[in-house]
Amino acid sequence: MRSEAVEVSDPTGEPARGRRASRDAAERAEPRALRTRASVLEAISEAIGNGELATLTVSELCRRARIHRVTFYKHWTELGDAVAEALAEVVDALATISPDAIARASGVHELALLYREALLAELGELRERREVYRELLAASGGQSLREALHRVLEERARLAMDAIARAGGEVPTAGRDLAAAYVGGGAAAALVAFVRGDEENIEDAAAAIMAQWPSWWPRPDE
Repeated sequence: MRSEAVEVSDPTGEPARGRRASRDAAERAEPRALRTRASVLEAISEAIGNGELATLTVSELCRRARIHRVTFYKHWTELGDAVAEALAEVVDALATISPDAIARASGVHELALLYREALLAELGELRERREVYRELLAASGGQSLREALHRVLEERARLAMDAIARAGGEVPTAGRDLAAAYVGGGAAAALVAFVRGDEENIEDAAAAIMAQWPSWWPRPDE
């Protein structure tokens, strides 16, 4: 992955890096912007799948996504940020449990089994593409990847807390957002540590992570 970061200024001369990083959510949610982002992230995923990430540049990515470089820099500051988002979306998809599966779970024990399977899927993805994730963590996009993982896993933790409560489990009622942030942040940190480590057995890694879950989180072996 070749970095082509640029520092662009707005008409007043103020650097746009921070401004782009906090781009208004409503603007990013416009249909045209969503299509652009989807095409870019899909092109990145294809490059990763084909083992081409190491040689991917912004110019080549834009060619594959059929967008202009200027359009790319309206959404991301550099290539690493876009790659981080693409990889975080992969992990988020693996962490997602369908509403139907949750509805079919007869209680918190079955929910715990579902969350364990999702964790194993995440670890399997990280093990399979460990070098890709390692490269990104060591590059300028590393912080973006950590932040993206924290963000998506915090939201998954929040949804899981709702599901556990509906199934009759006891979850924190006060400080719910803090609890979700704690679980999501811990999960993200554990996945990053797994990527940087040399553990190959995802069953053992999952067991080590689940051992650190809060006491109110249901365990599959209980």
